[in-house]
Amino acid sequence: MRHSRKLLLAVLVAALLGGSSRAAQAQLWTAALGGVAGTVSGGYITLSIVVARAQMGHYLREPRDILDWKGMPVLIGGSTGAALGMWAPDRLGTGFVYGSAGAIAGATAGVLIGWAVSNRPEGKWAGGAIGAGLGMAIGTSLGVLVPNKALDPTTRRTVVPLYQIRF
Repeated sequence: MRHSRKLLLAVLVAALLGGSSRAAQAQLWTAALGGVAGTVSGGYITLSIVVARAQMGHYLREPRDILDWKGMPVLIGGSTGAALGMWAPDRLGTGFVYGSAGAIAGATAGVLIGWAVSNRPEGKWAGGAIGAGLGMAIGTSLGVLVPNKALDPTTRRTVVPLYQIRF
């Protein structure tokens, strides 16, 4: 118990010392945006895990079946998204764009693979769901690890491939 209090104190001090020079309101908006986007992304990755396990015969029987490791992407996504929105919005923006592109590419590949491999009628959409989740996880991770300043949602002009958004 004593060690957990010291750890909590160390985390709080590190968070306070690692603050940003951006206005507090801007940090709160991007943190909220990141938390919502991370939770939704984590939810879709959890859905992909459930679909993949269902294709192997492991079905959810009751709601508490999702409250183990399969539900962790929701918690990880939400907390990571909020933290990135607060302290590293360029990583949040890059992760969102790359994750979206990865989901589209993964869904396309998954539908084609599911159609070619599975004899069951749900094989095509299940492959698309699994591929989209895998593509989203890979794309988001890559975007967070290799940020692109042009995709920072806090700048006045954010460049997204194919689009230019002006605020």
